[in-house]
Amino acid sequence: MLPEGQARQGTIQLPYISVVVIATSAAGWSDRRGRIRAQFPRNVRLIPDNEEQSVLLKFAVGRHGPSQEVISNVTLEAENFADILMLDCLDEDDSLNLQANWDLTAGVSATTSKVMLSVTWAVRHYDFDYFFRLGDDSYFRIDRFMSLISHQQIPAKSAVVGQILHGHVFGELQPYPQGMGYGLTYDVCTFIAGNEGQLLNTAPEDCVVARWLMAVGAHFINSPHWRDIALGEGCQPDMVLAHKLPADLWSNITDSGTIEC
Repeated sequence: MLPEGQARQGTIQLPYISVVVIATSAAGWSDRRGRIRAQFPRNVRLIPDNEEQSVLLKFAVGRHGPSQEVISNVTLEAENFADILMLDCLDEDDSLNLQANWDLTAGVSATTSKVMLSVTWAVRHYDFDYFFRLGDDSYFRIDRFMSLISHQQIPAKSAVVGQILHGHVFGELQPYPQGMGYGLTYDVCTFIAGNEGQLLNTAPEDCVVARWLMAVGAHFINSPHWRDIALGEGCQPDMVLAHKLPADLWSNITDSGTIEC
């Protein structure tokens, strides 16, 4: 890790944050954001004192599409919590449009746009080790992710870390990080930010992001600590991320951060 304040942006010295966490969300989904807000600070406190503890959580929503009432509500929420990025993109995908263009050659995805714009925002405002794209329906143990970094169990450069799947994209079999949540190293993020506007921006987001990463030869690091609860994978004691956690399990998280399931 770089010491705090050491710049990697030429002569511009930016604040150092070890991990920038951006949860992609829809403007009207305040309940999901509330669940994450209730758990994230406790998990930050679980990071050992001898490990880097500088982390940041933001929620990414789109300005375009929600009703005026929803925009007013999320604007008030942003003022109260100071953790929402209002991005210049669609807030939710047009499912019919995306289904018609599922060959990944046309259409614009709200989620992909949020990832691209959030990465660019992070690179312009912070020096960091990892950018973590989090789904707002996922439970994330930031303390365990920080432990993977501090114990050098995941690469410091040219990597994406998460549950890596394989599928046919653009007619060929390729790896991609499951959209529940994944970490991107700083150097990968600078490539994305530097090419914003030129990169493919359609759906599905996780496969499209994989195409970005393949352009820079990023390593796809599969971790057994990511679990998709909706697919029946079940809980594990050492989980870093649990996807699509039901409401009853959110209420069964202990003071030590463990899910009782």
